[in-house]
Amino acid sequence: MAVVNVTQKWSLSSTGRGPSGETFTAGYSVLLDGNDSPDDAGRVARDAAGIPRYNDPAPHSTWVRVRGIEARPESTILFEVTVRYEQVQSQGQGQSDDTSDPLSLPPEIEYGEDVITEPVDEDSAGVPILNSSHEVYNPPLTRDFSDLVILISRNVLFFDTVWWDARRNSVNAGNVTIDGTTYAPGTLRLRSVTAKRIKAGSLTYYALRMEILARVDGHKRRVLDAGYREWIMSDVDGRPVYRNITDDDGNPVTAPVPLDGTGGALASQAPTSAAYVWNEYDLYPTSNFSDLPLGG
Repeated sequence: MAVVNVTQKWSLSSTGRGPSGETFTAGYSVLLDGNDSPDDAGRVARDAAGIPRYNDPAPHSTWVRVRGIEARPESTILFEVTVRYEQVQSQGQGQSDDTSDPLSLPPEIEYGEDVITEPVDEDSAGVPILNSSHEVYNPPLTRDFSDLVILISRNVLFFDTVWWDARRNSVNAGNVTIDGTTYAPGTLRLRSVTAKRIKAGSLTYYALRMEILARVDGHKRRVLDAGYREWIMSDVDGRPVYRNITDDDGNPVTAPVPLDGTGGALASQAPTSAAYVWNEYDLYPTSNFSDLPLGG
């Protein structure tokens, strides 16, 4: 038995809403040539080219899919075929009753705190932490720093491990806005990225989770310029020549002493706060956070 033609029958089409969400019915008229057994006619009409198959998406949404197909005879060669669509439930970030596509869901944003203990060489007023002899404490004092943790979860279509690996543990090169707050360059660090691969029907996507640390004064490391030796010159090959810093008795110092930013020790008289020098280091590479799916 062969199919002569398939036409859509709009009078059989309908839309609705059920317990799982949106429902949709499409109708078709299938004409057969009548050459084979009538017992097979219903199956042939149901499986005719042009009739959607089970789990096919509706024309208007990936997440409304075929869940039933019925063929009803109007004659031995003419059949009405109804295709029933229902909204399917996804897994991952979540799905609301009025959202049929997980990729259209807005990002979920959570806030937390991360307490990190780090060495410090200046107090809260910016004054260097030195003993009464103007020497650096060894080991240095430490204090707790509280970083704001921003957790962003969202569904994405692709997850390129190489691309993300190049951005992990980088800081933002420019201004970045998250949840209405704008963060200055260098104040955000992408500490970790995880993703879960999810397959629902014919669609594969990833539930992405980004963990970002925000620090108001940035993620650079600022260290008091101090040491045991002075850089006095360079030899003919350009290699530095050092000299041990000594005390008044000519003995090498046993604790780091503040340096002047050019490799020499600060003057022996008590230096002022303005004389101290801090060296600043970029410990993390920068990347363009506007490329990240942060959600604004």
